[in-house]
Amino acid sequence: MPFAKTLALAGVTTVVWGCAGISQAADLPSRKSVDPVIVEEPSAIHGYVDFTIANTRVTGGGFLIYPRGTLFQTEAGLSIDLYKNKSGFINSVSVFGGAWSESWSSPPAGGRHWQEVDYWGGLSIGFAERFNLSAQFVNYQFPAGGTIRNFSTKLSYDDSHLGWPIAINPYINLFYNYG
Repeated sequence: MPFAKTLALAGVTTVVWGCAGISQAADLPSRKSVDPVIVEEPSAIHGYVDFTIANTRVTGGGFLIYPRGTLFQTEAGLSIDLYKNKSGFINSVSVFGGAWSESWSSPPAGGRHWQEVDYWGGLSIGFAERFNLSAQFVNYQFPAGGTIRNFSTKLSYDDSHLGWPIAINPYINLFYNYG
């Protein structure tokens, strides 16, 4: 069969099959349009601001620091999620930071109203679905003189999936003062 006849036969066959396909498609019932489902991802940026007014402050060890006057404490923090993956070994990576400041209305004679400013920053890594490893530095500055610098790292476990009446959430924390 010469090439021209073969080409013509192929063209006719294509047109016939194409028309048959069109007529079959026209006989199919039409599909209703479906609205797309919009899945909202939680924000990757989290923050807070806190302003506290208090009449005293007591340390964790029970030491009364300010026996008179009013305290004004301002705090702000920010966390940014850099990575999220619920199905991988590494589930999340976040960086965070913040600052805290305290003023006192009744300092002793020669004392300052502004008592302390602290700032911190760190990194948090969630892994194996229930574990978290975080590392942070904290810098405490006292305008009257002195600075304290701390570094801490913490490994924690989320046991809330166990179904107990309360979650224990055990952790190990390593704390180091370096200044």
